[in-house]
Amino acid sequence: MNEVPAVARLYREQGAFLNKFYRRLVPLRHRRPHRMTNRRPIVSFTFDDFPPSALHEGAPILERHGGRGTYYVCLADDRRFDMSGEGFDPSVLPDMVAAGHELACHTYAHRDCALTDPGTLAADLDRNAARMAEIVPGYRMANFAYPYGNVGLDSKALMGRRFTTARGIWSGLCAGTIDASLLPSHKIYGEENIAPALALIEEARRRNGWVIFFSHDVRRRPTAFGSTPDQLERVAAAAAAAGCAILTVREALAEIGLRETA
Repeated sequence: MNEVPAVARLYREQGAFLNKFYRRLVPLRHRRPHRMTNRRPIVSFTFDDFPPSALHEGAPILERHGGRGTYYVCLADDRRFDMSGEGFDPSVLPDMVAAGHELACHTYAHRDCALTDPGTLAADLDRNAARMAEIVPGYRMANFAYPYGNVGLDSKALMGRRFTTARGIWSGLCAGTIDASLLPSHKIYGEENIAPALALIEEARRRNGWVIFFSHDVRRRPTAFGSTPDQLERVAAAAAAAGCAILTVREALAEIGLRETA
């Protein structure tokens, strides 16, 4: 057993003290530093697990403000991890790509990357890529998000080799030098998280930074991990009003001067 899964298991048993240790350890190891070279502030809207409402309700909001979204997808048939209960239709994926949205990897079976051994995780990533190749021939998922936001040392190293970026769920702003293997992001579900999201947009404007937001479903009565259309609209409108470019994660790579992993 490698050290971070052991720490993660202990955290689940013993609580907050080890969580603080875990959160301090992982960002220090297997870093992939990159100095951002963007000339304008950037905002990216990302959706994990890809409940259909994130497309049907979320995408039109972003499109009204001149942007597109990044959808981190798990392509397993068993979708018990998706608490939205909305179902999933993979046939929409080619049209999404044609419309300018990004499809990115979230593992095949929504694997906890702190608790899954590297060999199993690598096979799972291969399976997701193979399924994507069946649905959208020739399309490559360049970016990754850690399911549950859980990151292990081995999994962080693996994602650094396989993807251009890997996104977590720890809030913060990308500015100056970033760690491409553990990008910060801020949730925009729960009304209490909207004011901090607006503050991050203002900070991105002042510091010429890149802020990444994440959610899951988008509907009038969302799950505990989803946004209402009004919440998404307010944050997207604020980003546009602040002069931020609303870009997919993949589009943002070119802006910050980070070359895609081959």
